[in-house]
Amino acid sequence: MRRISAKEFYRVCGRDDGQIRMHRLRNQAIGAFGCAAFFPKTTGLIALDLVAFKLTDVLTEKLRRTHAAIIVRDAWQAWTAVVAVAEATTDPVFLYVLDCENLRGERTTITTGSTLDSRSDRNLMQIAEDVRRNTGLTPKSYVVIEMQSVLADVRRAAKQAKVDLSGPFLPPYGSPELAELLSGEDGAVVVTADAAERVKRAGLAAREMIEKREPR
Repeated sequence: MRRISAKEFYRVCGRDDGQIRMHRLRNQAIGAFGCAAFFPKTTGLIALDLVAFKLTDVLTEKLRRTHAAIIVRDAWQAWTAVVAVAEATTDPVFLYVLDCENLRGERTTITTGSTLDSRSDRNLMQIAEDVRRNTGLTPKSYVVIEMQSVLADVRRAAKQAKVDLSGPFLPPYGSPELAELLSGEDGAVVVTADAAERVKRAGLAAREMIEKREPR
């Protein structure tokens, strides 16, 4: 996994320190693995942080930026897995952000990966049925992102900024190293917690693993 400097991060994402600071004050600056305490000059940056920012930008075309940032933070395992799949195949891989409703009419967001293209009504029906079967929720609307295009945009910006991001963003799909990062477990004791807290702890553990494997 490629380490990047703060200067490289700013050049590729097209923002300066003041803009990142403003995003952070608004809870809109999210790095890889759900990193919300994001300080480019002190956080150990990796290339996947650029993907997190680009994904937030793309989602902001359809959603409020604060909502987009929450999705990138809380659903980091889902979109990171989609990135790994996208790097392992030439076939299109999609990230779906689904606005769903339960039987009481309450709304929640489900984020999932799929190789099914949203331009087919049959595919959308299958995705909706899979969500209903697995969660009991009914999708009401969706935003879909083609992940290879996100990665291509990041690499294109990096090339223009003269930053080499030709290597993979993640360990290979299906590898034990990727599984450890996605689970946030590296021989650690699993502590009982609610779902949101488990996701947060897993993200922190994943970044700690990267610090050990890829020292600055």
